[in-house]
Amino acid sequence: MVTKRQLLSKFKVVELKKVAKDRGVEVKGSKAEILDVLTEELSKDDIFQLKTEIHVEKPTFNLTEHVFVPGHVLLTQEEAQAVLSRFNCTKQQLPKIRFNDPVIKMLGATPGDIIRITRDSPTAGKAVYYRVVV
Repeated sequence: MVTKRQLLSKFKVVELKKVAKDRGVEVKGSKAEILDVLTEELSKDDIFQLKTEIHVEKPTFNLTEHVFVPGHVLLTQEEAQAVLSRFNCTKQQLPKIRFNDPVIKMLGATPGDIIRITRDSPTAGKAVYYRVVV
C-alpha cells in the first residue's frame, strides 16, 4: 500500500511549498520536513486532488498554435443537437476523445461534450470531424 508520504514525495519542493501556503500551513526547511508537515495535514483524497491540479496546469505554450494540432472547437448544446440530428445519430455513436487529451483540457470540456475538429486535407481542403468527450 502506498503511503501519503510516498505520494507527496513525487511533487517538487516548489509545488509542496505552494500547496502548504494555499492551505495556510507554514513550512520551512528541507523537503523531508515539508513532507512531514503535509503528511499530517492532508488526506489521501486531498493528495490525489493535488496531483490532478498540479499536473493539469496550463502548458508552457499554446497547444492549439502547433502545426500538428488541428483546430478544436467546443460545441454549444444547440450546435451539438444540430450535429446529432444532421447525422441522425446519438452521442454514443460518435467517435470518442479522452477527457485527459491536452487540447480537451485546455478547452475545459467535460465528458458528454461534443468537439468539432477541423483538419487540413490535401484532397478535400478542410475535413471536419466530430468527437464526444469520454
